[in-house]
Parts: sequence; C-alpha cells; structure tokens
Amino acid sequence: MFERLGGAVVARRRSIIIATIVLFAVAGFFGSGVADKLSSGGFDDPNSEASLAADTLKERFGVEDPNVILLVDAKSGNADDPEVAAAGTALTEELANAAGVGGVYSFWTTGIPSLMSDDGSQAIVLGRIEGDQNEIKEHIEVISPEFTRSTDAVDVSVGGFAEIYRQM
Repeated sequence: MFERLGGAVVARRRSIIIATIVLFAVAGFFGSGVADKLSSGGFDDPNSEASLAADTLKERFGVEDPNVILLVDAKSGNADDPEVAAAGTALTEELANAAGVGGVYSFWTTGIPSLMSDDGSQAIVLGRIEGDQNEIKEHIEVISPEFTRSTDAVDVSVGGFAEIYRQM
C-alpha cells in the first residue's frame, strides 16, 4: 500500500509541490487578519459553572480571585520581622498603585496567618489585574519584571495565573 502511495507521490511530485504552495498561499491570504482577532487566553469557559459562580460572587459580594501573587522570601529571619514587614508593606502598596491592579492585600496588611508559610520565612501579596485576557497580559508584561527583585531583606518572585499566561 505505502509502496504504491510513494510511487504515486514521486510520479506527481511537481503537481504536489505546486498544489502545496498554492494551498499555503491561499491559507496565508485568508488567515492573515485573524491574529488581531484572537485573544491571548481562551482557557476559561464563560458559560461553565465555575465562571458563573465567579460572576455571581463578583456581582453580589464584590469578590474576585487574585490572578497575580508576589512571593516574598525573607533572606534572614521571619516575614514578621520589622525589616521584612516594612518591605512587604511597601510591596503591597506598590502593587496596589500599579496600573490595572486592584483588590491587593497581603499578610502584612491583613495579618491572616495562612498568607505566611508554616516556617514563617515567606509570605504573599495577592492582587487582581483587571480587564480581559489581553489587558491582563499587557499589564503582567510590565508588572512581572518590575516586581521580580532582590533587596537586602527579601527576594520577590511573581506568580499567579496572569504570570503563567505571560510565560506561555
């Protein structure tokens, strides 16, 4: 079977190459404008139960899931040491003032123990980048390199769904 197929392809190689080139040219012509119309996300089904529940929580209670997380790792001591706490509070305020970001809170602004690691060496800052998936990607492109840093007191890394989408 493959022997006959191979023989047919070799016998008609010029026709097959020309047809392939024409097919690619036609596909390129019709597909050239589609990239501007595609979103960078597409991972969420807006009609799923989870999306509908998230919409209800947002409408009724003003609650949204954070999509950007700053992991603050104390270089020495604990996250509640004064120097680390000052850095964490400053990071929280800085993220809250970043363009397109809202709903920012952290271990240092809330005192919620679950926002600090069990050993106390790490804590997180949570925030929500507002907008559709394209706007979120635009904002995280600026936020991620701006907040990934190392100081005398802490190392900061960026995570969350927005950062995952940026890296994909």
